[in-house]
Amino acid sequence: MFYKFVRGILAFWVYLTGIKIIGRENMPKSGPVVTLSNHSHWSDPILMGVAWQRPVRFIGKAELEKKVFLNKIAQWVNLVPIHRGETDLNAMRLAIDAAKNDGSVLGVFPEGTRNKGKDLLEFKEGAIFIAYKSESTICPMALKNSSNFLAFWRPRPKVIVGKPIFLEKGDMNTQKFLERYNDICRSEVLELLEDK
Repeated sequence: MFYKFVRGILAFWVYLTGIKIIGRENMPKSGPVVTLSNHSHWSDPILMGVAWQRPVRFIGKAELEKKVFLNKIAQWVNLVPIHRGETDLNAMRLAIDAAKNDGSVLGVFPEGTRNKGKDLLEFKEGAIFIAYKSESTICPMALKNSSNFLAFWRPRPKVIVGKPIFLEKGDMNTQKFLERYNDICRSEVLELLEDK
């Protein structure tokens, strides 16, 4: 309930300030989905969440839970906390379960940290692993001008949604499978970022 209320307020801000959402027709309306994008600014989860009509659960760094205000926000959006820099199997299980069973979209920033407006970082392969195990469709996105989220007099942020990516049934245990789809997803996000 609170999620819908906050999303409504943020969606109104998006409408009021002319933030553009392009390609919504590419968003799967049902079934498990992992949506992923570049990450350069704190407003990226807001832009991703508002773009989707379906509720979005995010994977985020576990350190957020140590800060009182951010911990409260993490609870409101049902954050799946992950410990960066290590193989967090419990977080992976939670993320797979979230994508598969609760009907929400799972939001992932596969760079693993903010790129601070510089070149797109290499993608971690966790998003591909989660999508495969949860039998999810992957929906790539590009977030542009995120740093202007509150500065409505500057070029407006843009959310560009790419066509869904379907994982083939294959031997996911091979590193080549993960690398292949990781490269496909990163290339798609790069292409979307070049969109005018």
